[in-house]
Amino acid sequence: MTGEYWRNRVTAAAVESHIFIPIVTKEYFKSTVCLDELNTFREKAPPNELRNTVMPLVLAGHRLLEPESSQEEIRFIESLHHQDLGKARLQGYNLPPWDNLVWRLVQDIQAWHFGYSARQNARQNVDQLEAQVKSGRVLSALRMNRPASGLSDA
Repeated sequence: MTGEYWRNRVTAAAVESHIFIPIVTKEYFKSTVCLDELNTFREKAPPNELRNTVMPLVLAGHRLLEPESSQEEIRFIESLHHQDLGKARLQGYNLPPWDNLVWRLVQDIQAWHFGYSARQNARQNVDQLEAQVKSGRVLSALRMNRPASGLSDA
């Protein structure tokens, strides 16, 4: 796989993804590939949904996350609810602190996915109702005291 093809696949995945979980290390903010992926996701996600769809996992470099940083991406990651994996990683991958942290992350990701799905379903319901209102089906059904499906009282 060529480098350009690989980058195109990463960009396409960022555009299609609903939840973004960057693994942040000391080198993350120096990598143009990582920053491009982060910014691609940020650009396509609704601004009011970013807090609910980006879950940074900080493996190393937690001290880099400063709200006063001159780098926009650092300020963005710092502003989110990020998980610091550094201490558990330093204690060892096969020890209870790491296992407990991974278990909590799995639960958080499941909750995020459930929340995202619920918001998407609610948004679809609102869109359908708006379409019915615009078409006049809901208003005419209300005037006639009938369901919006157009069923008659017969």
